[in-house]
Amino acid sequence: MQTFLKTYHQKILDYSLAVLVFFVPLSPALPNILLIPAGLMFLYRIFFSKEIKLSLYWLLCMLLLLIILVFALIHGDFINELDFQKKFISGLFVFLLIKQVSKPKLIEYSFVFGVLTLIIYNSIYIAFKYAQGVSIDFSYGPSIFELLLIHRPYLAFLTVLANFIIFKWIRGGTSIKYYLIAIISVVFCFFITARLGMALHVLLIFHHVFKISKQIKIKHILLIFVVSTIVGIVVLKNPYLKERFRIQSDFETTYKKYKAYEIRFIIWDCSFETLKDHWTFGVQSHDNLIPKMTDCYVSKIEPGRTKKINYYKNEKFNTHNQFLDIWLIAGIPGLLILASLFVIPLLKPKQYQDMLTVLTLFFLFMMVENIFHRQLGCLLFGAIVGLYEPKSYKLPWFR
Repeated sequence: MQTFLKTYHQKILDYSLAVLVFFVPLSPALPNILLIPAGLMFLYRIFFSKEIKLSLYWLLCMLLLLIILVFALIHGDFINELDFQKKFISGLFVFLLIKQVSKPKLIEYSFVFGVLTLIIYNSIYIAFKYAQGVSIDFSYGPSIFELLLIHRPYLAFLTVLANFIIFKWIRGGTSIKYYLIAIISVVFCFFITARLGMALHVLLIFHHVFKISKQIKIKHILLIFVVSTIVGIVVLKNPYLKERFRIQSDFETTYKKYKAYEIRFIIWDCSFETLKDHWTFGVQSHDNLIPKMTDCYVSKIEPGRTKKINYYKNEKFNTHNQFLDIWLIAGIPGLLILASLFVIPLLKPKQYQDMLTVLTLFFLFMMVENIFHRQLGCLLFGAIVGLYEPKSYKLPWFR
């Protein structure tokens, strides 16, 4: 057994992580179970090779976690905050494991085909529901939760990250199957009318065209035209798009309706209002933050709107902005550490080319979502950022 592990421990670790990453889009529970064999191989590896690969980004994330927990300890909420941060901790463990892999391309393939499997499965599920007579409406409303297997913004973001990888493959060598998967991902994202997902896809496509601009030939122009036409048809023929964007007869009416329905207007207003009195060190724990924010939401809604008040009371919405969330619980120190993750690649853009693109996508997503509040978000951050961080450092372990 010892000889077998010495020979194959790295391969077992690589394939364990590949299976884990494949299931990240598909299941909230399986990745946690799959962390066990990957973790055991990781432990064997570091004791066998007597070294461990660490990275600057992982250390910064650990420092951020430490600051959050120290602030919670000072406030007397350490245990509850530790429980709240368990998703982030699992994401950091995945980050650490990903830095040990010897076959990054295997991880890329696993993730892309995991997302493709999710798209196909969810499409079949939607068709099945439609055949049962369920109304297919992706503008807004409870039917969305019945039709989509995971939360819409995250489902769309998965397709964006998959296409980032696919476009990178295409730049390394054109293949029709890569284009086909990319088209499927884009069309699905636009079909479910995920607003940020659509915007990020447009940004990603422009980035890809810019990258290949010196290599563009007639066939590439034709392919871009075909893809643009397909996406354009999906957008123009999408009956839910107008409702999704609350488009009215003029801009002023559109804005008023959008503001009335978009929860982030109230949430961000309350976030900044809470920061007025706690801008230096935040409120120091989520147990302290959630009731403050919920009380603020209620105060912003007209007293007669009982249904809306109860909705905000029951949901207890988070800040819907990861930067505001960290600022509110870890103050300026936590915010500076989080911000540094996105500033570092700007200082050395040539060294951090892929990382810069990945972090731009995460930055824009984190402006409207708290990814560290969800298991999926934490695992995505750990796996994708860990995969594309260009540097890692081998440190001696018990030598």
